Amino acid sequence: MDKPLLSEAFNYTRRMPQNEREAFAVFCALNVIRLGATEKVISNDYANGIAKPHVIKVVAYALEHPELNLIDNVYIDTSCKPNCIYIMCMGVQFSYHSVPLNNETIMSFVVSEKNQPIKFDKIKKKQMAVELFEFAKEVMANSITDRMIVQEKVSQLSRLYV
Repeated sequence: MDKPLLSEAFNYTRRMPQNEREAFAVFCALNVIRLGATEKVISNDYANGIAKPHVIKVVAYALEHPELNLIDNVYIDTSCKPNCIYIMCMGVQFSYHSVPLNNETIMSFVVSEKNQPIKFDKIKKKQMAVELFEFAKEVMANSITDRMIVQEKVSQLSRLYV
């Protein structure tokens, strides 16, 4: 992984998505940032200090603006340690552990009936983070909204990283 790609991924954490394609790209960018920390290109503290709070900001924004349809579904599991948030976006699942639940919208959601379990799909997106981020940029550039295309690409990538 190179620094320009990480820099580009960090740019996606500087704004709130306005549609599902942008949200998909944000979650893919966050996985690039996590991969950068895993590969020691950036520090784990720095990556987590940016990525984890941004996950919560985007999810809270999505919950506050349901009319934008940014995410399909979200589940915040506080029963496990560390906590885990599962996000479905464009039919693709993203998960993040140890996210800060220090947001009023998030805390209200956690205790609501809307916080329904989502089963982990066992596809680790961090392994395919670079390819998935490049695909997310294509999704945005070409205004792809067909979830079958998106899900098929994730399926193809997951077979490469088993």
